Amino acid sequence: MTESNLNRRTLLVLAAAAASFLILSGLAFGDAGGPLAAPPADEPAPPRIVDVDIAPSKFTRACQVVTLTARATDPNGDDVAYAWAVVPAAGAALGADGARVRFAADRAGDYTVRVTTRDDGGRSASLAIPLHVTGPAGACDPAALVGDED
Repeated sequence: MTESNLNRRTLLVLAAAAASFLILSGLAFGDAGGPLAAPPADEPAPPRIVDVDIAPSKFTRACQVVTLTARATDPNGDDVAYAWAVVPAAGAALGADGARVRFAADRAGDYTVRVTTRDDGGRSASLAIPLHVTGPAGACDPAALVGDED
C-alpha cells in the first residue's frame, strides 16, 4: 500500500469518526446544511410530553378498560391543557379528565390514542400511543365502561 492510499484511508476513518461524534453529540446538520440550533432564547417553547403511563398495558382485550395518564411540562411555566382522541373511533370510546383518559373498545383491532397538549400561548405538542385489543367482539358499551367513576 502506498503512502498516498494510507493517508486517504486515514482521512476517511477520521471523517467517519468525526461524523459519528457530531451525530451522537447532537451536533448534526439541518436541511440547509448548517448546524441544528435550539430556538432563540426569547422565543417561547411549546410544552413537552415527558411521560405516558398505561395501565394495565397497551395490550388489552375487548371490553376491558385501559387508563392512560400523560405528564407534560412547559418550559415557559404556562399551564398545560390536554386533549385526547382515538383512531379508529368505531367501536372505541374515551373518557377524558385532563391528563388522564380511560379507553375501551368492543372489538379486536389496533387503535391509536393521541394526546395533544396546549399551553396558554397556543403552542402544542402531540404524541400517538398505539394500543392493541384482542379477543372476540364483546357485548359491552365502551362509552359506559369509560364513563365517570363516581
